[in-house]
Amino acid sequence: MASGICVFAEHWNQELSPAFFELITAAWELKEKTQEPIQVLLAAAQPETLMTQMKGLPIDAIYAVKLPREICFQEERLARVYSEMLKEISPSVLLVPASDQGRSIFPRVAYRLGAGMTADCTELEIRKREDGSHGLRQIKPSFEANVKVCIECKTGIYPQIATLREGVCEAWQLDGKERDIPVIWMDGSLEEEVLVELLEVLPPAAEAGSLQAADVVVVGGRGALEKDNFQLLRKLAGQLGAAVGGTRPVMDMGEVPFENQIGQTGCTIRPKICLSFGVSGAVQHTEGIKNTALYIAVNTAEDAPIFQVADYAVNADMRPILEELLTLLKERQD
Repeated sequence: MASGICVFAEHWNQELSPAFFELITAAWELKEKTQEPIQVLLAAAQPETLMTQMKGLPIDAIYAVKLPREICFQEERLARVYSEMLKEISPSVLLVPASDQGRSIFPRVAYRLGAGMTADCTELEIRKREDGSHGLRQIKPSFEANVKVCIECKTGIYPQIATLREGVCEAWQLDGKERDIPVIWMDGSLEEEVLVELLEVLPPAAEAGSLQAADVVVVGGRGALEKDNFQLLRKLAGQLGAAVGGTRPVMDMGEVPFENQIGQTGCTIRPKICLSFGVSGAVQHTEGIKNTALYIAVNTAEDAPIFQVADYAVNADMRPILEELLTLLKERQD
């Protein structure tokens, strides 16, 4: 029988992605219910460098393959490598970040393995089946995020693959203790000749990922598109040292890039403080802010749905509030 909660080790430029540490938290929560070991799926040009970043994590085993650097940029080949690795590992669950790489590679892996896969999950649960196995309940918003659906793979179909949206789980906090993690080296060789020559690796834009990492986020909705309100919103964010996010309409109008769209079709955030201006509170958006520690909403509509999820609700025009906040912050600086 398949056993083990396997976590895909996503990495970039010899650094594990922040999403990997969130998946470790999700894997630990599942392990507490199933008592199955946490495994790591790792393929890289220099896997040893990435392994040093895993010290202190509650990992039971690392399954690793060393690959030519060029192959690490060929997703079809990577899909074949991961498929062969997973056939040998035989985990019951595979957790993958809902990133560009995760969305591109692992549907191919699922197809090769004849496995089920649910994308963009926001919750995971375990159900004990009649045969004693553990079914992974994969929960995600659907139908324009108006409902939540619960998906479970058929009994006997493994691995049960789920991609988790970034920000759904808190990143595992390293405790400084080093653990001796067994490493199982696997064969990742491919018969075909490598036909791609790697010329250069360009770093991501400086602002990429800043929204998910920010402690303070200022969000603008459709209501903030009037006059120059969004310009004031940006000034406020600058004074607070905050990241700027937006709803789908704001992204469609070009005020924020897609990477800074918050919600079902964008990203999930978990800042300490989030201030929103002109956000109505459609479920499509609130799915992305439900893990915020303190949420303050400003909206002119008294019955705006956003007030149902806000810790502090301000029923007022945003412009005088933005202007007053900027004045107060300027006075404090002076």
